[in-house]
Amino acid sequence: MENNDLSLVIAAGGSGSRMKTDTKKQLIMWKGHPLIYHSLRAFFECGIRHAVIVCPKGEKEMYEELFVKGDENLISKELLVAVTEGGAERYDSVYQGLLHIDNPFVMIHDAARPFVSHEIISNVINDTRKYLAAIAAVPVKDTIKIIDNNGFCADTPDRRLLYAVQTPQGFRTDILKTAYDLFFEERKKDNTLHITDDAMVVERYTDLKVYLSKGEYGNMKITTPEDLRLLAL
Repeated sequence: MENNDLSLVIAAGGSGSRMKTDTKKQLIMWKGHPLIYHSLRAFFECGIRHAVIVCPKGEKEMYEELFVKGDENLISKELLVAVTEGGAERYDSVYQGLLHIDNPFVMIHDAARPFVSHEIISNVINDTRKYLAAIAAVPVKDTIKIIDNNGFCADTPDRRLLYAVQTPQGFRTDILKTAYDLFFEERKKDNTLHITDDAMVVERYTDLKVYLSKGEYGNMKITTPEDLRLLAL
């Protein structure tokens, strides 16, 4: 199935400081290719033909060699890849990617989340078309505690209402762009404002409700050295 009305933004602009390795997490090799390759490949196999990679500052040329000009890791001549440099925070980077998107719908995905399945991608695509905003998520398995300023348990939320959010996250492009514009405008007045994912900016700056699509527990993000064991499974 072709999804020609949908573009992909791959968030690869992080420094990877929590990984504590010389190689940034999105470029760690797995099955002969960097992790970001596997993320791109999965979406290409689901019919997406346009992707924007948001890379760290100063690394645009390297990413273009990998995915635009080069042949060794090129996924397909049919996949049109643009590369742009990100900003200081994830939301800065995603916004830079959005500036390159003209298609009606957009998917945002973490470069270091290489286990994403075709089923998850299809779920989010279908739900995005239906609800205009949809994110992959799974029910939380553990009991969650809210603590006070002194480290004591202050509350225990109902686990049945808690979900762990993943990527991809899909949106109608104009809605997400408008939400980000409003966020950055407000942040000029209060630079302490912070968002942790794209759904959060839509929740805060639009009236649209974000739908939770069925994710998978195996759709893990490689973030810390402990996560590297997942690549050996």
